[in-house]
Order: sequence, then structure tokens, then C-alpha cells
Amino acid sequence: MKYEEIEEGKELSKNQKREKLHISPLIVFMGPAVCILLLFFFIPAVLTGLLSFTSMDENFKWDFIGVKNYLSIFSDPLLRKVILNTLIYTFSTVIFFTVGLATLLALLTTNVSRRTGNIFRIIWLLPRLTPPAVYSMMLLWTFDTTKYGVVNSLLKDLFGSLPRDFIGLHPMVVIIFAGGFISASLGMLVLSAAIETIPKDYIVAAKLDGASGLQIVRRIILPLIKWPLSVVVTFETVAQLTNFQRIMLITGGGPFYATEVWSLYTFHQAIENFEMGYGGALGLILVVTSIGVVLIYWRLFALEKYIQPAKVEIR
Repeated sequence: MKYEEIEEGKELSKNQKREKLHISPLIVFMGPAVCILLLFFFIPAVLTGLLSFTSMDENFKWDFIGVKNYLSIFSDPLLRKVILNTLIYTFSTVIFFTVGLATLLALLTTNVSRRTGNIFRIIWLLPRLTPPAVYSMMLLWTFDTTKYGVVNSLLKDLFGSLPRDFIGLHPMVVIIFAGGFISASLGMLVLSAAIETIPKDYIVAAKLDGASGLQIVRRIILPLIKWPLSVVVTFETVAQLTNFQRIMLITGGGPFYATEVWSLYTFHQAIENFEMGYGGALGLILVVTSIGVVLIYWRLFALEKYIQPAKVEIR
């Protein structure tokens, strides 16, 4: 009996050790991600929040002034235009490129040979992999006001028209095109993968029943890719809300604040005008707005319905 009790105690101690070891893989795999979130997202957000309650300028003094920076926002004469520019840029990019063009490209690339579709996706992804400075310089060359610009050169050769200043005359259209071209690449990639997972039997059965190509897209494909499309729209909306690098390099927010979006305005106030406290207030509002947009999309698209519980229980 004593021997059996000793062996049973050994087994219990081994099981307890195993239960403790189950935690270690979770820490190993989640640890780096948690550290990155803390260092590059959570801590900067907290510092931005603290900064928004100060009057910090080029002297870098933490003089706390309460909510004066937030009250100053309501009397900012440029803020109405900045908000309008932000809404136009963000939702035009998401609607026409993230949803419209990306879905069209996904449908086209999944209806050709796999090799051709993959080559097309790789080429379209190149701008997204290109550094923002290089991509912006290429876009400036494309819309260059002289006859050596790509667009002006084509217009001259095809129609004999004179060079046009597209960036000066239509700056919002140019930055929407710049952001949308990259936004469509991610949507195309995700939606193409989603379309390829649809069982071919659905398509064949629909064709046998006499369904047209448009009816197949509308009744079968689009409902089945609702989940990935919702995720892409949510991600790209937040990405375009916080994007300012390409806009800063292409138009600088001009001409006459025609392309000054919220994120770029925050950068100008904090870095160029050295109103870091006011810039911190604008930045914190942008963070809260992004979280609010995600929560709205979460309810609007009912994303919780698409999240399945784990089939394997981890103890």
C-alpha cells in the first residue's frame, strides 16, 4: 500500500508539472506580440494622452494645463475642412478601391489560370511593398506637370492635348488614387483567396440551373466572401484614417489645405509648428475615433457571428 501511495504521489506531481508546462508555450508564442503591442502601440498611446494635457512646445517642458488643448479644438478655424477632407479621402478610398476595385480584381484573377492570376497579384502588390517615399516619387513623376510626366505624355501622344497640372487642379483625386491603388492590393489578395475556397460544385450547379455570370457573383460569391470583405474594409478604414506619409510627400496637405486630413494635420501641429500638446490632443482623438470605427463595424457587420470557438480545448 505504501508503495502504491508513493507511486500515486509521483504521478500527481508529474501531472502538476505538466499543467504548469502548458502555460509556457502560450508565453513563448504570445510574448513577442504582447511586447510589440506594448512598445509601439500601448505606451505611445498613453504618452500621447499625457502629452495632450500639457503645453509642450520646442522647449520640451511638461507644463500641465488640463483640457485647454481639447477646448482649443472647437475654436480651430481649419478643423471643419480637415474633418471633411478626412471623410472624403477615407470613405472614397474604401468604397471605390477597397470594396469596388479589389472585388473586381479578385473576380478577374480567379477566372483566369492560376499562374496568370498569381503573376498579376504579385505585380499589383509591388506598390504596397515599395517604401512610401519611393512610391510617392513615382506617383509625382506619373502626374508631373510637364510633358515628361507619364499621364501628360500619353495624353499628348493620343489626343495631342497640352500638359495639365493634375496635382494642382485635382489634388484630392490624386491622393485618393494613391491610397486606393495600395488599398485595392490587400483586398484583391484576401478576396481572391476567399473566392478560391468556394466549392466548385456551387458554381457548376448554378450554371446547370441557367444562372448567368452576374447572378453567380451576386447570389453565391458575394454572400460567401462577406466575412473577409468585412475584415478588409475594417482594416483599411482604420489604415486610411491614420495614413499621412503619402499625402505629405505628394501634396503636403495643399494646395490651400485641400488635402489636409486629420492625421497629417496632427503631424503638422506637433512636429512643424511645435505645438506638441495640441498635436497630442488631436492624436488621441484619432486613436479614440479609430477604436470607435472598429466597434461600429463590429456591430454593423456582426463580426462575432463569424468567430467560432476553438474545437480543441487547451488546459
